[in-house]
Amino acid sequence: MGQPANQLIVKDLVKKYENPSGPSQEVLKGINLVLSQGDFIALKGPSGSGKSSFLNIIGGLDRPTSGKVTFGSLDLAVMNEEAIADFRLNKLGFVFQEQHLLPQLTVMENILLPTLPKNARGNDGSSYDYAISLLEKFGLLEKISQMPYLLSGGEKQRVAVIRALMNRPEMILADEPTGSLDRENASRIAEMLSEINSSYSTTIVMATHSDEIASKAKKIYLLKDGKLETANRVDLIASRPFTLQGLMDL
Repeated sequence: MGQPANQLIVKDLVKKYENPSGPSQEVLKGINLVLSQGDFIALKGPSGSGKSSFLNIIGGLDRPTSGKVTFGSLDLAVMNEEAIADFRLNKLGFVFQEQHLLPQLTVMENILLPTLPKNARGNDGSSYDYAISLLEKFGLLEKISQMPYLLSGGEKQRVAVIRALMNRPEMILADEPTGSLDRENASRIAEMLSEINSSYSTTIVMATHSDEIASKAKKIYLLKDGKLETANRVDLIASRPFTLQGLMDL
Protein backbone atom coordinates (compact mmCIF):
# COMPACT_ATOMS: atom_id res chain seq x y z
CA MET A 1 0.00 0.00 0.00
CA GLY A 2 1.62 3.24 -1.16
CA GLN A 3 1.92 6.59 0.52
CA PRO A 4 -1.24 8.76 0.27
CA ALA A 5 -1.10 11.11 -2.72
CA ASN A 6 -0.82 14.33 -0.72
CA GLN A 7 1.01 13.15 2.39
CA LEU A 8 4.31 14.85 3.15
CA ILE A 9 6.97 12.72 4.84
CA VAL A 10 10.25 14.26 6.02
CA LYS A 11 12.76 11.68 7.24
CA ASP A 12 16.14 12.28 8.90
CA LEU A 13 16.50 15.67 7.21
CA VAL A 14 19.92 17.31 7.60
CA LYS A 15 21.06 20.63 6.15
CA LYS A 16 24.61 21.92 6.43
CA TYR A 17 26.04 25.14 5.00
CA GLU A 18 29.71 25.13 4.13
CA ASN A 19 31.90 27.82 5.71
CA PRO A 20 35.16 28.48 3.81
CA SER A 21 36.78 30.00 6.89
CA GLY A 22 35.68 27.38 9.40
CA PRO A 23 33.54 24.32 10.13
CA SER A 24 30.26 23.86 8.29
CA GLN A 25 27.06 25.07 9.97
CA GLU A 26 24.45 22.37 10.56
CA VAL A 27 21.07 24.11 10.83
CA LEU A 28 18.81 21.04 10.55
CA LYS A 29 19.84 17.94 12.49
CA GLY A 30 17.74 14.93 11.56
CA ILE A 31 14.23 16.42 11.23
CA ASN A 32 11.30 13.98 11.02
CA LEU A 33 7.75 15.04 10.20
CA VAL A 34 4.60 13.55 8.66
CA LEU A 35 1.77 15.77 7.41
CA SER A 36 -1.53 14.65 5.90
CA GLN A 37 -4.10 16.56 3.87
CA GLY A 38 -5.74 19.30 5.90
CA ASP A 39 -3.00 19.67 8.50
CA PHE A 40 -2.14 23.23 9.51
CA ILE A 41 1.09 23.62 11.47
CA ALA A 42 3.02 26.62 12.73
CA LEU A 43 6.80 26.46 12.86
CA LYS A 44 8.37 28.68 15.51
CA GLY A 45 11.96 29.35 16.42
CA PRO A 46 14.50 32.15 16.80
CA SER A 47 16.05 33.88 13.81
CA GLY A 48 18.63 31.63 12.18
CA SER A 49 17.06 28.46 13.58
CA GLY A 50 16.47 27.03 10.11
CA LYS A 51 12.76 27.71 9.57
CA SER A 52 13.27 29.15 6.08
CA SER A 53 15.77 26.41 5.20
CA PHE A 54 13.21 23.80 6.18
CA LEU A 55 10.46 25.41 4.09
CA ASN A 56 12.79 25.81 1.12
CA ILE A 57 13.72 22.13 1.22
CA ILE A 58 10.18 20.74 1.46
CA GLY A 59 9.17 23.23 -1.24
CA GLY A 60 11.85 22.03 -3.63
CA LEU A 61 13.67 25.37 -3.61
CA ASP A 62 16.76 23.84 -1.98
CA ARG A 63 18.27 20.39 -1.53
CA PRO A 64 19.07 18.77 1.81
CA THR A 65 22.55 17.61 2.73
CA SER A 66 21.02 14.24 3.61
CA GLY A 67 17.65 12.78 4.43
CA LYS A 68 14.51 12.34 2.41
CA VAL A 69 11.42 14.38 1.50
CA THR A 70 8.50 12.69 -0.24
CA PHE A 71 5.13 14.05 -1.27
CA GLY A 72 2.86 11.17 -2.12
CA SER A 73 4.72 9.10 -4.68
CA LEU A 74 7.19 11.91 -5.42
CA ASP A 75 10.71 11.65 -4.01
CA LEU A 76 12.22 15.12 -4.24
CA ALA A 77 15.77 13.79 -3.90
CA VAL A 78 15.67 11.95 -7.23
CA MET A 79 13.71 14.53 -9.24
CA ASN A 80 15.49 16.72 -11.78
CA GLU A 81 15.02 20.49 -11.90
CA GLU A 82 12.23 20.31 -14.48
CA ALA A 83 10.28 17.79 -12.41
CA ILE A 84 10.81 19.86 -9.26
CA ALA A 85 9.53 22.98 -11.04
CA ASP A 86 6.45 21.04 -12.16
CA PHE A 87 5.94 19.86 -8.57
CA ARG A 88 6.04 23.42 -7.27
CA LEU A 89 3.65 24.62 -9.99
CA ASN A 90 1.04 21.91 -9.52
CA LYS A 91 1.25 20.94 -5.86
CA LEU A 92 2.42 23.98 -3.89
CA GLY A 93 1.58 27.60 -3.18
CA PHE A 94 4.12 29.98 -1.64
CA VAL A 95 3.54 33.03 0.56
CA PHE A 96 6.51 35.10 1.73
CA GLN A 97 7.00 38.02 4.11
CA GLU A 98 7.40 40.34 1.13
CA GLN A 99 4.54 40.10 -1.33
CA HIS A 100 6.64 40.21 -4.53
CA LEU A 101 3.81 41.73 -6.57
CA LEU A 102 4.90 43.03 -9.95
CA PRO A 103 4.38 46.81 -9.82
CA GLN A 104 3.54 47.13 -13.52
CA LEU A 105 0.63 44.66 -13.28
CA THR A 106 -2.85 45.09 -11.84
CA VAL A 107 -4.15 43.03 -8.95
CA MET A 108 -5.88 40.60 -11.31
CA GLU A 109 -2.83 40.29 -13.55
CA ASN A 110 -0.61 39.53 -10.55
CA ILE A 111 -3.05 36.90 -9.31
CA LEU A 112 -3.22 35.18 -12.70
CA LEU A 113 0.58 34.93 -13.13
CA PRO A 114 0.93 31.40 -11.70
CA THR A 115 -1.71 30.11 -14.13
CA LEU A 116 0.13 31.20 -17.30
CA PRO A 117 2.12 27.95 -17.79
CA LYS A 118 -1.04 25.89 -17.40
CA ASN A 119 -3.03 28.13 -19.72
CA ALA A 120 -0.31 27.74 -22.33
CA ARG A 121 -0.85 23.98 -22.13
CA GLY A 122 -4.56 24.30 -22.83
CA ASN A 123 -6.13 25.04 -19.45
CA ASP A 124 -9.94 25.07 -19.48
CA GLY A 125 -10.01 28.84 -19.08
CA SER A 126 -11.58 28.80 -15.62
CA SER A 127 -8.68 30.67 -13.98
CA TYR A 128 -10.30 34.09 -14.33
CA ASP A 129 -13.59 32.94 -12.80
CA TYR A 130 -11.72 31.26 -9.93
CA ALA A 131 -9.75 34.46 -9.30
CA ILE A 132 -12.98 36.45 -9.19
CA SER A 133 -14.46 34.04 -6.65
CA LEU A 134 -11.38 34.31 -4.41
CA LEU A 135 -11.25 38.10 -4.64
CA GLU A 136 -14.90 38.22 -3.62
CA LYS A 137 -14.44 35.68 -0.82
CA PHE A 138 -11.58 37.64 0.72
CA GLY A 139 -12.97 41.14 0.25
CA LEU A 140 -10.78 42.44 -2.58
CA LEU A 141 -13.09 42.39 -5.57
CA GLU A 142 -13.21 46.18 -5.76
CA LYS A 143 -9.39 46.21 -6.04
CA ILE A 144 -9.31 44.04 -9.15
CA SER A 145 -7.95 46.72 -11.52
CA GLN A 146 -5.76 48.63 -9.08
CA MET A 147 -1.98 48.76 -9.23
CA PRO A 148 -0.05 47.42 -6.22
CA TYR A 149 1.21 50.85 -5.11
CA LEU A 150 -2.39 51.84 -4.35
CA LEU A 151 -2.87 48.96 -1.90
CA SER A 152 -2.15 48.85 1.81
CA GLY A 153 0.36 46.34 3.14
CA GLY A 154 -2.42 44.06 4.35
CA GLU A 155 -4.20 44.21 1.00
CA LYS A 156 -0.98 43.37 -0.84
CA GLN A 157 -0.48 40.32 1.35
CA ARG A 158 -4.06 39.18 0.79
CA VAL A 159 -3.43 39.44 -2.96
CA ALA A 160 -0.27 37.36 -2.50
CA VAL A 161 -2.21 34.68 -0.62
CA ILE A 162 -4.88 34.56 -3.34
CA ARG A 163 -2.13 34.27 -5.96
CA ALA A 164 -0.75 31.26 -4.05
CA LEU A 165 -4.17 29.59 -4.33
CA MET A 166 -4.61 29.99 -8.07
CA ASN A 167 -3.35 26.56 -9.12
CA ARG A 168 -5.38 24.92 -6.34
CA PRO A 169 -2.32 23.71 -4.41
CA GLU A 170 -2.44 20.77 -2.07
CA MET A 171 -0.04 22.53 0.31
CA ILE A 172 0.81 26.16 1.07
CA LEU A 173 4.20 27.12 2.50
CA ALA A 174 4.04 30.47 4.29
CA ASP A 175 7.36 31.96 5.44
CA GLU A 176 6.69 34.75 7.98
CA PRO A 177 3.56 35.83 6.06
CA THR A 178 2.66 38.44 8.69
CA GLY A 179 6.17 39.60 9.55
CA SER A 180 5.88 43.01 7.88
CA LEU A 181 2.30 43.75 8.97
CA ASP A 182 0.73 45.51 11.93
CA ARG A 183 -1.16 43.41 14.45
CA GLU A 184 -4.62 43.92 12.91
CA ASN A 185 -3.53 42.99 9.39
CA ALA A 186 -1.37 40.14 10.68
CA SER A 187 -4.38 38.66 12.44
CA ARG A 188 -6.44 39.05 9.27
CA ILE A 189 -3.88 37.12 7.21
CA ALA A 190 -3.73 34.37 9.84
CA GLU A 191 -7.52 34.10 9.79
CA MET A 192 -7.38 33.99 5.98
CA LEU A 193 -4.97 31.05 6.08
CA SER A 194 -7.17 29.31 8.64
CA GLU A 195 -10.19 29.81 6.38
CA ILE A 196 -8.29 28.37 3.41
CA ASN A 197 -7.30 25.36 5.50
CA SER A 198 -10.88 24.68 6.62
CA SER A 199 -12.62 25.51 3.30
CA TYR A 200 -10.29 23.72 0.88
CA SER A 201 -8.52 21.18 3.16
CA THR A 202 -5.25 22.74 2.00
CA THR A 203 -2.27 21.64 4.08
CA ILE A 204 -0.45 24.69 5.48
CA VAL A 205 3.05 24.95 6.90
CA MET A 206 3.61 28.43 8.34
CA ALA A 207 6.82 29.80 9.84
CA THR A 208 6.26 32.67 12.24
CA HIS A 209 7.85 34.53 15.14
CA SER A 210 4.46 35.43 16.60
CA ASP A 211 2.81 33.35 19.31
CA GLU A 212 -0.52 34.95 18.47
CA ILE A 213 -0.27 33.97 14.79
CA ALA A 214 1.04 30.50 15.65
CA SER A 215 -2.02 29.92 17.82
CA LYS A 216 -4.20 29.93 14.67
CA ALA A 217 -2.58 26.66 13.56
CA LYS A 218 -3.86 23.23 14.58
CA LYS A 219 -0.42 22.23 15.83
CA ILE A 220 2.72 24.15 16.78
CA TYR A 221 6.32 23.00 16.43
CA LEU A 222 9.47 24.59 17.86
CA LEU A 223 12.65 24.48 15.78
CA LYS A 224 15.61 24.98 18.07
CA ASP A 225 19.23 23.83 17.86
CA GLY A 226 18.41 22.01 14.64
CA LYS A 227 15.72 19.84 16.22
CA LEU A 228 11.94 19.90 15.81
CA GLU A 229 9.70 19.54 18.86
CA THR A 230 5.97 19.77 19.37
CA ALA A 231 4.81 22.73 21.42
CA ASN A 232 1.69 23.88 23.21
CA ARG A 233 0.44 27.08 24.80
CA VAL A 234 2.35 26.39 28.03
CA ASP A 235 5.59 26.17 26.03
CA LEU A 236 4.81 29.47 24.35
CA ILE A 237 4.17 31.23 27.65
CA ALA A 238 7.36 29.77 29.16
CA SER A 239 9.47 30.84 26.17
CA ARG A 240 8.71 34.56 26.46
CA PRO A 241 8.98 37.28 29.10
CA PHE A 242 5.98 37.52 31.37
CA THR A 243 3.91 40.51 30.35
CA LEU A 244 0.19 41.27 30.28
CA GLN A 245 0.47 41.76 26.50
CA GLY A 246 2.12 38.35 26.17
CA LEU A 247 -0.83 36.67 27.84
CA MET A 248 -3.25 38.61 25.64
CA ASP A 249 -1.42 37.34 22.57
CA LEU A 250 -2.12 33.71 23.44
